[in-house]
Amino acid sequence: MNFDKLNELYNFLESIKNSVLINSPVFKLYNVKRKNKWLIVWSTLLSSRTTDKALLKVLPLLSGRFSSPFDVLKSDLKELEELFRPLGFYRNKAKIFFEFNRSIVEKYNGQVPSTLEELIQLPGVGLKVGSIILNEVYSYDFIGVDVHVFRILNRVGVLKTSTPDDTWKVIHKEEFRRFFTKDMYSNLNRYLVAFGQTICKVKPNCFICGFNKKCDYYLYIAKK
Repeated sequence: MNFDKLNELYNFLESIKNSVLINSPVFKLYNVKRKNKWLIVWSTLLSSRTTDKALLKVLPLLSGRFSSPFDVLKSDLKELEELFRPLGFYRNKAKIFFEFNRSIVEKYNGQVPSTLEELIQLPGVGLKVGSIILNEVYSYDFIGVDVHVFRILNRVGVLKTSTPDDTWKVIHKEEFRRFFTKDMYSNLNRYLVAFGQTICKVKPNCFICGFNKKCDYYLYIAKK
């Protein structure tokens, strides 16, 4: 892993957070969901295979209807499907959401588990979702790795991995932890997702990117 480049990238993203990144869907979503821990947990659980824009439509409905997992268990799948209709795969999400909250009630008396090992045993929770929940609910040192984080870190030349899960495993190696600041743990996922939503998209806007002179991908295409 190229930690010098990681620091340069983080500092660059920090410098544009209040200009380029501030209006990204993920920043808007963060401002909504951080109002309470269950919005953090639920929005993270529902984030797979859907967009932050869609989640922004659903969260106000969700928070107006439920305040805890105990409330969710008083609902049914039809109600949840209607709530989640703006989301991708909304029927499947309704089932996972209900089963997740049932497990939280039955196994943890309505509390958010505080270890990754416990979280990834719950319906709908993998490394990305579990890491984001632990970071945003408990401020633990985890970084969620989704397709944006995976794509950008590989594209600019911070690391070379094949999948988001491989990226997560490299980032969380014990010997690498000393290279990550508390601010990085808190912000890196959100900054990279916002960057991926605004500039470093699947088809990147390299020529308007302030990091292009330090990006492996841009330096490669610029030579063509």
